[in-house]
Amino acid sequence: MKTYYLLIILLLGMTFACSQEKKEEEKEFKHTPEMSRRLEESHQQWLREHSRWVEEHRKYEELFQRLRNTYLETANPPAASFDSLSRALQKTIEEHARVLSDHVVRLDAHGETVLRHKKKEVDDAYAQKKEEKFKKQHQDLLKRHDEMLKHYEEQLQRLTEMIKEAGGTPPSMEEIDRELQGQAVPSDSTP
Repeated sequence: MKTYYLLIILLLGMTFACSQEKKEEEKEFKHTPEMSRRLEESHQQWLREHSRWVEEHRKYEELFQRLRNTYLETANPPAASFDSLSRALQKTIEEHARVLSDHVVRLDAHGETVLRHKKKEVDDAYAQKKEEKFKKQHQDLLKRHDEMLKHYEEQLQRLTEMIKEAGGTPPSMEEIDRELQGQAVPSDSTP
């Protein structure tokens, strides 16, 4: 008889422990639409930023190519420092392309987390942890992107100085800024 009571107590204890464990699991897996919305908003913001970065990269690359050609048309023969500047420009463009590529990788990983959260494969705590990691990575890449833009500005300044030294007329920095911002550059010719 004692064995029978012991067996019943043991079964009741196991049932209680299992139900407690299940309740804890249910408490731990918290999934809110608010978190899905925040993840989606930050992802969309980062996609827009990425598009802007790509556009800036394209504009600088085109501008550098145009100014290189202007210099080569003006200087005969090109100065030895032009080769050095051309290599530096190319290196900066390639490095900026790597930053953009790294950002795409981070965006893909973040997009995966957004989708997994929407499908309720991950909970809010996991998504929040990943979101914080992605924010830090995004800030690091933003810092690198801004550094690339500073390099571009320095190299642009040097290239325009070289065109002047060769006897050419480069666009002013104001015209260059307007061009990079997508504004129309007024022509110097009068009708």
